[in-house]
Amino acid sequence: MRLAALTDALAESVVRALRGTDDVFALSEVVDSPDDSGGLAAIRVLGMDAMAPHLLGGRRPSRADVELVLASVRMFPVLSLDRELPAIPKVRDWLTARALTSLGVAGVETVWPVEVGAGFGRQPGWVSWCAVMARLSTLALPGVYCPLHADARRFSADLERGVTRAMLRRDHRTAARLARWLAAGDGVRSELSLAALLRHLELVAAGDPRVALDVVVAGRMLEGCRR
Repeated sequence: MRLAALTDALAESVVRALRGTDDVFALSEVVDSPDDSGGLAAIRVLGMDAMAPHLLGGRRPSRADVELVLASVRMFPVLSLDRELPAIPKVRDWLTARALTSLGVAGVETVWPVEVGAGFGRQPGWVSWCAVMARLSTLALPGVYCPLHADARRFSADLERGVTRAMLRRDHRTAARLARWLAAGDGVRSELSLAALLRHLELVAAGDPRVALDVVVAGRMLEGCRR
């Protein structure tokens, strides 16, 4: 099975768990073993979204699930050779360590890349910045905070412009990823109706599990903002 299909299958499992149709989510029931290179690659692509049911539900993962995440990092130590923004894989690895630590996993440490500070990716303008934020949307999770979260709040109007642009271009995946950042900030104060946007994305991108995952995560965070 191709990587895209494996990643979609994993995303579908996560979405079912987040929607409550799976009582107990276990990554180890989706990926066979730490030797399953295709499954580990899918985990690496999704990043910590693969553990979203644990992160959003406050449930500690099994040792088997933790080992799968760590094995994915060992097997695929760098997601891509990004010549323009080489810090992006470092940020994703930081998130992995930070999220696992928040779930009670000891001995997982990494340092936030010093080159990623306030205004990261802001040059040459809001369009390119939104593209960077979309690539790093897995950081838009409750309980995670870094300089990019401050930027998301400070430049929320640009995120809204990015969402609108993506919707006009029918780039639903980018729209959902940017919506996550808005939801992770003060989503209820957004000029956009995030709840309506998420409902619309569910309808128009019903066949894309990756969009569905971003929509469900954003919806859960938006519910948290309203409480």
